[in-house]
Amino acid sequence: MQRRKLYLFWILSIALLADCGRPVQVVPTVDSSARETALAGTALAAFGTATSTPAPTETPVPTTVVSSQGTSLEIQEDQTTLFTDHKTGIQVTFPAGWLALRVGEPEFYGAWENEATKSPVFLNIFATMQDADPAQFRVSAIDIREEVTYENFSKMEVVFAPEDQRTLNQVRAAQAQKYSILKNYKVLSSRLTKTPAGLDIAVVEFQWEAVSPDKVKYMQYHKEVIFKVLGGTIGLQLFTGLDQKDLILPLFDQVLDSLVLLTP
Repeated sequence: MQRRKLYLFWILSIALLADCGRPVQVVPTVDSSARETALAGTALAAFGTATSTPAPTETPVPTTVVSSQGTSLEIQEDQTTLFTDHKTGIQVTFPAGWLALRVGEPEFYGAWENEATKSPVFLNIFATMQDADPAQFRVSAIDIREEVTYENFSKMEVVFAPEDQRTLNQVRAAQAQKYSILKNYKVLSSRLTKTPAGLDIAVVEFQWEAVSPDKVKYMQYHKEVIFKVLGGTIGLQLFTGLDQKDLILPLFDQVLDSLVLLTP
């Protein structure tokens, strides 16, 4: 039952942009949670000099590794995580305390060994995420600042819908109505606007009633910021409990404010 409930939750997030552009295969999300990032540290060892005095050893220099999907993660000094997507041409920074992971990358598999993610909740989440398509699900970041339950589970996600030919307004209208079958579904906002930097975006917010594996009912909240990039549409998504959205939304807004469009 737990796996089924989580599967439905992840299917919802996977399908959110599935109708953008050409049909996109719907698969269970593999939004991995792992502290180990795709950072490789390379130590530059100094050779000895011609005298008997050893040369000083240089400080190891971290090297950012770009995955086969064209993405990279880099832990910053303040423990935020810089995500760069060279394929879609975007860059965002996730807050400290949020575990960023990509499908099929080292940090996803490392998450299985992370003490902070060994709860049954995380194990079920990881299991449902394994088959997600990394070409669409570019990165997920899960809040691990405190013990995670089904009710307080929060994640941010970058989803890419390739070859999307629709306008932002068309996507906005479709996304606002697409999940009306959910129990107690309610659209909170659906609009076109701009970021402070002047980027055209569509924003959709809605809530619905969910049920945990132990039959506890609670309200879920979703916000999605949609924008166009070369080759398709990007959705920056947030899932969290409705009762904690006011605490999580400022962090989501920080991620949106950190958005950088990379020049081709």
